[in-house]
Amino acid sequence: MLAASRRGDNEELARLRKQYETLRLQARRRDIDALRQTTDGTIDTELVEEYLALLPQERQKGFRHKQEVALGPYLGQVPPDDRATERITTQFGFMSRRQKMLEFNWLSFTEISQGAPAIVQWLQSSGCNNFRYELTGSSSGEQTGGVDGLLNSDDSDE
Repeated sequence: MLAASRRGDNEELARLRKQYETLRLQARRRDIDALRQTTDGTIDTELVEEYLALLPQERQKGFRHKQEVALGPYLGQVPPDDRATERITTQFGFMSRRQKMLEFNWLSFTEISQGAPAIVQWLQSSGCNNFRYELTGSSSGEQTGGVDGLLNSDDSDE
């Protein structure tokens, strides 16, 4: 595509883009079908089906919110108006997955003394059973960054 673009060959570029999109969609369908057909318990097929049911709405306004509402409960989301469990929630964070390993690189708990054990219990109830962890943070309890730090930062030299 880059070569066609550099040559100014718009017809070839359009053909290649169409071919790329076709291959991308085929690969996506193949991967989703593989997820749907998994029967060994490693895939939550109800979550996959719920996700697939939402896909036709992907380009509509408000899709992300609909997705959060529909898929959140499958992913351990606490209802936003649930004051009783608010103390065990995370405000934000980052997580990645490599095969059967989940890596939570950074989580900001509302109350770490209750949130950290709660997430471990939830992970155990979902079949996770081997944990390694490291806790880091400010010993003084000060805000050390995150959303509040970014929103309220003052970069002046006062």
